[in-house]
Amino acid sequence: MKRTLQILNELVQSKIINEYAIAGGMAHFYYIEPSVTYDLDLIANLSATENSLTPLNDLYKWANKNKLKTEGVYFRS
Repeated sequence: MKRTLQILNELVQSKIINEYAIAGGMAHFYYIEPSVTYDLDLIANLSATENSLTPLNDLYKWANKNKLKTEGVYFRS
């Protein structure tokens, strides 16, 4: 989780995303009875792009450059 948050903050610093919020099961972990979850759901405010038809383009470029596997809208190390 620590490395994931570091990566998210790097994405903010590099202006690929403006800000983010943790959602889903991981967010519930802090507010409701703890349970096991192995994924992290995010809500992200994306930076403006030149082509509004491909808003995730910069994010996918960053993932490829950093050798992350992409499966649809999922990123894996």
